[in-house]
Amino acid sequence: MEVDSEDYHDYVFRQGKLVGEFEQMYRKAKEIPWHQDKIADELDLSIARSFARVRSPYDTILDVGCGLGYFAHELSGLGRNVYGIDVSPTAIQKLKARFPHIEACVADITERQGDRPLFPGISDFDLVVCRGLFWYVFPCMREVVANITTWVKDRGCLLIHQNFPDLEGNFVGKDVIPTPARLAEFFLEGGTFRVVYANVLEDRAKSKGNDNWHTFLLEKAGQDRR
Repeated sequence: MEVDSEDYHDYVFRQGKLVGEFEQMYRKAKEIPWHQDKIADELDLSIARSFARVRSPYDTILDVGCGLGYFAHELSGLGRNVYGIDVSPTAIQKLKARFPHIEACVADITERQGDRPLFPGISDFDLVVCRGLFWYVFPCMREVVANITTWVKDRGCLLIHQNFPDLEGNFVGKDVIPTPARLAEFFLEGGTFRVVYANVLEDRAKSKGNDNWHTFLLEKAGQDRR
């Protein structure tokens, strides 16, 4: 679907439905989507970084849905090799120009990636990070969860940092992810992961928005625990 707008919101949701035209968004939007370049000092991101730091340093870190790479850059201090994937080729091109120390590639996580490596010689990671991701991929949760699970090494960690609106109201994706607990369950089912830490940051000042952040640090089971 062709979208003609300078407002990045128009490429994400429209009239209560997911649009998901992220490549067009990164080519046409006037401002940086989600203000990725201005939120490093936000409290929710400080919490996410603190959770990730618990098991650091990591040899390999993967930021899923990395966008322009600002959060991946913030994670650089926690590991030796930071990688990013995004569905938008334009986003990846801009990331490489701005953050050459981050290796990044185009990948659509709503399609099963199988066992083929995302990067040469690298098929799984010590830490996989998903920040604010799931409202944009919820129609394909089975594929998304399978991909992410494959990318986390045994005994590696998965950091989920997801914003939620008021759970009493209606919101896009509620039929699939009605609560933060249900989001975590997608990964906890079958004992594949266990919760290491969990946190809720409720922004009372923006309670009618999408600014209540739920953070989970999960550990993937090793072969001897399955």
